[in-house]
Amino acid sequence: MKHMFPDSVIASKLAWRRTQTSHIVQEGIAFQERQDLVSVCQRQRFSVITDESTDISDSQVLGIVVRYFDEKRCKVIDSLLDVIKVEDGSGTGLYNAFRNLLQDKQIPLSNILGFASDNCTTLTGSESEFQQHLKRDVSDIFVMGCVCHSFVLCANNASSCLPSWLEEFVKNLCFYFSHQSKQNNTFSWIQECANSDEIIKCETRWLARENVVNRILEQWDELLIYFQTAGSKDSGNGTSYIYQTMNAAGTKHILLFLSYILCKVNAMNLEFQSESFRIHKLYDVISREYRSILGMFIKDDIIKSRQLSEIDPYDVRLHKKLSEVDVGGRCMAQLTRQPLGEKEEQFRTDITKFLMELCGQMRTRFLFSDESVIAKLRIMDPKNITNASPGAERPSIISLAIHFPSVMTEAQLDQLDEQWRNLYYSRSCTNNLAGLEPPEFWSRLREMVDSNLQPKYGLLSYFMCSLLVLPHSSACVERIFSQVNKAKSKPTSRLHCDTVANTLIAKEAVMAQNSGCYAWTPSKRLLEDVKEGRCCKRFKDKLGMYKKEGNLDFVDLSLYSSGDVDGGGDEHH
Repeated sequence: MKHMFPDSVIASKLAWRRTQTSHIVQEGIAFQERQDLVSVCQRQRFSVITDESTDISDSQVLGIVVRYFDEKRCKVIDSLLDVIKVEDGSGTGLYNAFRNLLQDKQIPLSNILGFASDNCTTLTGSESEFQQHLKRDVSDIFVMGCVCHSFVLCANNASSCLPSWLEEFVKNLCFYFSHQSKQNNTFSWIQECANSDEIIKCETRWLARENVVNRILEQWDELLIYFQTAGSKDSGNGTSYIYQTMNAAGTKHILLFLSYILCKVNAMNLEFQSESFRIHKLYDVISREYRSILGMFIKDDIIKSRQLSEIDPYDVRLHKKLSEVDVGGRCMAQLTRQPLGEKEEQFRTDITKFLMELCGQMRTRFLFSDESVIAKLRIMDPKNITNASPGAERPSIISLAIHFPSVMTEAQLDQLDEQWRNLYYSRSCTNNLAGLEPPEFWSRLREMVDSNLQPKYGLLSYFMCSLLVLPHSSACVERIFSQVNKAKSKPTSRLHCDTVANTLIAKEAVMAQNSGCYAWTPSKRLLEDVKEGRCCKRFKDKLGMYKKEGNLDFVDLSLYSSGDVDGGGDEHH
């Protein structure tokens, strides 16, 4: 600071060292932020989003993110509660670690309304010990497997129905350029001539390969020229195989089909990677795309006359003729320009198998029924009120409320239904709220009062605001683990989980003000803690506790900047 601002009197008096920075970040900013979050969880409903992983030090860690509704900001917030190291990686072991954390912080388990995680068997599924323990303690909890992970699994399973040579071709093509500078340099010259972009490396998941497939198609002509020239000079490195596969009838056709169908699946994935409130859109978005994909190979009259839950994608009696199966516009154009002749039947058979398995997997993982809780959550969309036509049927709120008895008791259902009915038939009073997103709409609804200055829709607003915390994916905790992996690199592998968690929580605190660290405004309480030395005392007490327990993994935050895990002196803990 002194060197950066030599003309500043304030900067010249600063005497911070690395340890003092650790005091403030870990036991100042992070401490206050975690205390505020715990206070929220102690007094209102929230959802838990978890994931477990193994970091670079081979320690198994459990990340716990809390989703709650911030009434002051009228916003759904995802905040990191903690990243804890676990010794027992079983479902029971993970749950015990999770429950002990909440008990230590005096957070009632009964305040948990929803739970989400990725689709690993340890955390979710009917056989999951974690989920069984959780439902035992919170009987009416809403459990949601990560939607984004589900799409990945659907696409991965469907890809097994494609010809085996296709995956080998894509991998060989991308790996060909991975670590060989000569090939890269030669192909770069062809790319410059054709004004093309650099080819990207292959991803491991089929869902992520949409970018790879698209890039290959974009550079198809340039790649053909390259491998034709390279194949005549060198038959090794799979050059001839790649060129022959690209020239084979049907290769470009099936890549065009994949580009189309993976774009549809990825669009759903991206929709629900958002951390904002999205669960009210879940059923409609997935149902719409599911119906669209079904329509590619299921007869039109079946799609029009039956409910989605009544259509079995594996029932071949419902399938179109192979010649009528939709393959996407660009693929159809390619079939017209370059007919496959006798191979077209096999080509369409492979595509039908892919579509059939994709829809079958989606049907297994999502409940396409108007009676499901996910379907009934559509009622939370304010457009049901503000944009409803005069003759539209009023959806029932009671059919949703009965699934959350801990939020809305039996004795409150009459009042809830009455407020919902009055709101629906008095839509003009919500004109000033039209266009608002659900969190702000339902929060501001409680401001409306009757002639006695009593809230007109207080109970309805409370119920809807409680449901705003329901999760739709575990993308937020995935992002946390991405940051954990950046923090715990090889030079900083000895960082304690608590140190990493505190740093990430402090980062969230700064970002919450929508400003950089240079413009961040600390609270008065934090300034008093620093001034009175309470941050330093908490830090030293914790360090003493770790040393007493013989826990040598505790490393000072200074290693983030120094990168020196073997340094000595008083500043290395």
